[in-house]
Amino acid sequence: MINDDTLTLYFYKDGLTDDERKRIASALRSDTNLAARYDVLCRQMTAWRNSETPAAPSHLLERWHDSIDRAARMESAPTEIAKPRTFQFPSFAWGGALAATLALGVALGVFFSGNVIGGTAAGDGNVISANLQTGVLIDGGAGNTLQNNIIGLAADGITPRGNGTFALQPGVEIGNNNTGPNFIGTPGNGNLISGNAGDGILARFATIVEDNLIGLDSSGTAAVPNVQGGVVLDPGSDGAMVLGNVISGNGGGGVMIVMSDNHTVSGNLIGTDPTGTMAIGNLVGIDIIGDSNTISGNLISGHSTGEGIVILQGDFNDVLGNSIGTNISGTAPLANGGVGVSVLSGTGNTIGGSGGGDSVGSDVRD
Repeated sequence: MINDDTLTLYFYKDGLTDDERKRIASALRSDTNLAARYDVLCRQMTAWRNSETPAAPSHLLERWHDSIDRAARMESAPTEIAKPRTFQFPSFAWGGALAATLALGVALGVFFSGNVIGGTAAGDGNVISANLQTGVLIDGGAGNTLQNNIIGLAADGITPRGNGTFALQPGVEIGNNNTGPNFIGTPGNGNLISGNAGDGILARFATIVEDNLIGLDSSGTAAVPNVQGGVVLDPGSDGAMVLGNVISGNGGGGVMIVMSDNHTVSGNLIGTDPTGTMAIGNLVGIDIIGDSNTISGNLISGHSTGEGIVILQGDFNDVLGNSIGTNISGTAPLANGGVGVSVLSGTGNTIGGSGGGDSVGSDVRD
């Protein structure tokens, strides 16, 4: 059966095999009712894409500037390493469930500005899991907030119920049709994003990723991997900020910067539990293909088979004031299995600075 969800995927040229696309194209040629329905859907999708998106509410713009200020403070005091974290997730007392709601679609699509998904009180969060495609897609607005939700696990915060099993899609996707930054987690009100078939978070537009638990169960003591990366910053996401998260246990890199620039990755625990004392490694800590990124004040340890930071290709990246290969206090090893910091290709990169260098438990290789 070809339903509206399937036609939407066909419109976006996403999530369908070549054979499936050929089957739909053949059906559109032979079935006039289906063709008429698809024509209406195309006009709706085109109107959404071309509509003038209203400006984000002033309180969300203030939050955006607060995040910029927080990132600036982290950069100005790079020797202050990420703090141990405590996650309570007060809203996980079943505020609601958006679970397996569409046969081939996303659980929740957001195409306008100023929406809030999940709240800060008990019962305000959602369980967004077991969908065949992306759990949450934000694509076409600004100032949207996603907070205190379980994305990819059952309501117990332990049992995997990953999104994206149809085509290895992410738990959360920030599309390239947005008009301004969105917020994935807010200070003290992050999301639990684990167990998804693709990346935990995939960003194709600048966004703020803050105070989330990514790749672990709700206790933070056991891995429930997102099969691919924890946070992936794809082309188009220039200027994103990844602040104060615990990103561990994922099948790919904890943070993967892919042909994009000017990101700030600060104050995160990458490869450990929330206390910074137990190793729960990703495949690698941080992969970078891009320029002028700032990696500061992070704990990047516990990747038993991979490196702490790898600059695969990039210029003028700053790696400042991180602890790499130790526990959070720097008093005991929590080793990465490979090189602490590796620069494979690039010029003008800074590893440590006069204001406080990196504590690297392995070595630096250029």
